[in-house]
Amino acid sequence: MQKVDRKERRSRLWLRPVLLATALLAVAVILWLTLTPPGEKPEDTATISAAPREDTRGLLSEHSVEDVVSIRVQNTDGTGWTAITDGNGGLNVTDGNETYPMKTSLAGFLLADAATVQYTEVLAESVDELKDGLAAFGLDPPALTVNIAYTDGTELVLRIGGDFSGETSLYYMQANDDPRLLALDVSTAEDFGIGFRQLIDVDQLAIQSARIDRITLEDDNGIREWVLEGSITDPDAIDRWMLTQPFRYAADGTMIQNLKSNAANLYLSGYIGPAAPERLAEYGLDVPTAVITVHMAAGTTLSDDGSQTVDWDEETVTVIGGAAENGIQDYVRVKDTVYLMNHFHVLGLMDADPADTLTRQPVLTSLSNLEKLTFETAGNETVWMVIRTENENGDTENSVTCNGEEMAWPVFQQRYEDMMRVSVAGTLPEGFVCGEPHTVWTFETVTGVIHTIALSDYDLSHDAVTVDGSAYFYMQKNALTLDVPE
Repeated sequence: MQKVDRKERRSRLWLRPVLLATALLAVAVILWLTLTPPGEKPEDTATISAAPREDTRGLLSEHSVEDVVSIRVQNTDGTGWTAITDGNGGLNVTDGNETYPMKTSLAGFLLADAATVQYTEVLAESVDELKDGLAAFGLDPPALTVNIAYTDGTELVLRIGGDFSGETSLYYMQANDDPRLLALDVSTAEDFGIGFRQLIDVDQLAIQSARIDRITLEDDNGIREWVLEGSITDPDAIDRWMLTQPFRYAADGTMIQNLKSNAANLYLSGYIGPAAPERLAEYGLDVPTAVITVHMAAGTTLSDDGSQTVDWDEETVTVIGGAAENGIQDYVRVKDTVYLMNHFHVLGLMDADPADTLTRQPVLTSLSNLEKLTFETAGNETVWMVIRTENENGDTENSVTCNGEEMAWPVFQQRYEDMMRVSVAGTLPEGFVCGEPHTVWTFETVTGVIHTIALSDYDLSHDAVTVDGSAYFYMQKNALTLDVPE
């Protein structure tokens, strides 16, 4: 059975008829008051009533989770699994050949499902009275047979069939030797329907976004790679990412953050088994459809609960994609093991278009990190120097000189921030070769990084823009300016 989003368990279905009856009564009273003239009474003043439906819910088992010994699930095709309590509130799951710890979250759901089992409605008092027979309800044979054993020696057998929709979605069911046809809630039925491989607890990839300094993607479209040209601890690290393949150009910080987040979201959703040759061929991993490589620098992060720090060594994580298991899951290989992974998590990375990740604002250096700015054109050079001093209160005060003469800081600040917002106008045609630049801007940072913007003629109204030696866009002439004095 296909897994769906969990609905609230033990929903109060018995409230529906009560609320409906109350609503009908209220409508009737309103109509009576509205349609009856003042001072008059209808001839028939019989009491209006609406009795609620009989509550047909019932318990098949009422135990605590500590009373559950084992849960055995068998599918129509004979496959299935058995979960056995581990003595510590968890479950171990086996298919008869291999045994693994079960995911903690799923173990909690399944133990709760098995401890208290309730049917939501009696659909027929006896299946012998059903003219269409059990097959019409997916019960001959049942889609799932669930055996639950308890510490008191009792056992509950559930035979779960197909689903149907009424006021809410439910599943047909029979229990033990009970002749009745019952309805079971969706959450319980589909918890028992989870496949063996999806129950297994697996070690996750532990990709921390803050430590990522290289992302490489490879598929039929070639190789795309983004690299941080600096340290993850640099204050301007997000502005120092470069697209290095299939061509070189500065990347946009926001787009890189999205790319890093997508990499950190890669999650192993199910275990398949060791990456034996026959298994690789079976799952399309002998000829991969995608290769995701994420490099993380050594660093320190906070633990999940934020209570302590965790030191990490340099690490490379490689995820090799194979065939699609369905529209939601893909088979992937990590090291020597085959897993399942959410298809859309893989797609979120592999669909990244290099051109969409490029920065459209050529000025890469933030004002807070700028130390020196040089402007060269027509054989002339203008230099701005940013000076930062600490006052007696420990606060930083900024000032700036232009060719050695003091310039008003608020004026420079506003003009520089305006220049940072300037965007390119379009993409250079493929094969375009930039001529000699007529203007060069050089940005030197407090951390010792140098960025350059070289402008050369593209047409009468636009300049080709070369950022740190790479050209991809053109922009309006005279768009970058700090009102350089003559």
